[in-house]
Amino acid sequence: MKNLKTASFMWGLLLLTAGPLCAKTAGGDGWTSDFEGAKTQARAEGKDLLLDFTGSDWCGWCIKLRKEVFDTEVFKDTIHDDFILVEVDFPRDQSLVTEEVRAQNAALQKEYSIPGYPTIFLTDAEGRPYAQTGYQQGGPEKYLEHLETFRKAKEERDGLLKRAEEAIGVERAKLLDQALEITEPGLIMPYYADLVDEIIELDADGEAGLKQKYSALLAQHEIQAVCAGLEQEFQKLANQGQWDEVIAHLEAAVLKHEGSNTVAHHAHFFKAIALLEKKEFDQALAALDASEQAEPEGRFVQVLPKIREAVEKQRAAPDDDTDDDGGDGGN
Repeated sequence: MKNLKTASFMWGLLLLTAGPLCAKTAGGDGWTSDFEGAKTQARAEGKDLLLDFTGSDWCGWCIKLRKEVFDTEVFKDTIHDDFILVEVDFPRDQSLVTEEVRAQNAALQKEYSIPGYPTIFLTDAEGRPYAQTGYQQGGPEKYLEHLETFRKAKEERDGLLKRAEEAIGVERAKLLDQALEITEPGLIMPYYADLVDEIIELDADGEAGLKQKYSALLAQHEIQAVCAGLEQEFQKLANQGQWDEVIAHLEAAVLKHEGSNTVAHHAHFFKAIALLEKKEFDQALAALDASEQAEPEGRFVQVLPKIREAVEKQRAAPDDDTDDDGGDGGN
């Protein structure tokens, strides 16, 4: 039997870094798949949106959340007081959604940078999110309490934003800062980038310390965008088997963003995968070490031992360039 190719094996290992494939869901009466229509209804009724990014016919956690929470009468009797429910479905059975809805959902998946399914976003009537969650144990009552915590925080935030409308200068910046402190950190950029820019401008001399705070947040977001771009470019070139181009691109990124440990962590990791595909095992192990040294608690650190183990197995395996029937045929 021939050995597994390095490519297919290492691509499998890469899936270990992607995080959970499931986490939230929807479906049934009271849900719509029309995002723009839901926003119009939310504006008219003074409600928020609950967006459920789901794989309704394949995602186990999505199905579990639907059965335990969304399909219950307790949930149905209460949720519509505050939310318009929008199902953003990615089923395997394509007949479950129209072509128009499929295109809409693909755009929403990109807009909200969905990491897996299910993913639940709570947003205002314009679709700007203020909370992100997923599957929660405890049944409908517990889940409704969970959502209410987010909604109450949003009410407090909106009150601060209202006060900020009547303030000027640093005082306005301080109120905007208090409002963003209530917002989940992962949602501030890019959904509230306009407020971040305004705070930096209002505290131009840094007297209130807000310019420094939000400039750092902005820089962090930019680095995250660089890393996302590295991953996208890696996948594009990897799909074409252009491993030398992958390595050159990643090495250039490390030089361009010298001083960024996060960029180095990502670039060295993907470089290691490319080197493995080229069966340059020693260089690949060195790149894995460089990735870990750059950011010891980085995104890929937990999977590094598995990849190192796979490298050693792959290196120890004999090259199989002969037919299965080759050899002398002896015992």
